[in-house]
Amino acid sequence: MLKDKVIEFFVEVDDFCITFETEIAHHLIASKKEGARLRKSQLSDSEIISILMLFHFGQFTNFKAFYTQYVCHHLKDLFPNLVSYQRFVALKKKVAVPLMMFLKTKGLGKCRGISFIDSTHLKVCHNRRIHQHRTFKTVAERGFCSIGWFYGFK
Repeated sequence: MLKDKVIEFFVEVDDFCITFETEIAHHLIASKKEGARLRKSQLSDSEIISILMLFHFGQFTNFKAFYTQYVCHHLKDLFPNLVSYQRFVALKKKVAVPLMMFLKTKGLGKCRGISFIDSTHLKVCHNRRIHQHRTFKTVAERGFCSIGWFYGFK
């Protein structure tokens, strides 16, 4: 991926993270614990989100190979404070909520009239036990798909 596109992408994510953090700071309840450590990590949230999203734009199928072989070697000048792979994996959980909010607000495309609907069936129980099933008795129903008959949801 071209470095100017990576920078453009990072700026958009960074702008979102700044506004997200200020909004969250307004709604936080003060902690009663004394001595709570709120130390900043080497990588900012926007850098972590950018690296996670760049992985999905590339041709890599293995995140460890992407991080160790591509990011650490070719994007070192764009992300100067890179951490080890193990530390990055530990930091990923910290940005789960901001990442989902970014994808929800900026990442979803607009419907242009053609939509694809996944019609995967969800089996509730085996066909032999339909008469014994009670949990979804009022909402589950029999159906047919390319695999065969099932009892559940479509």
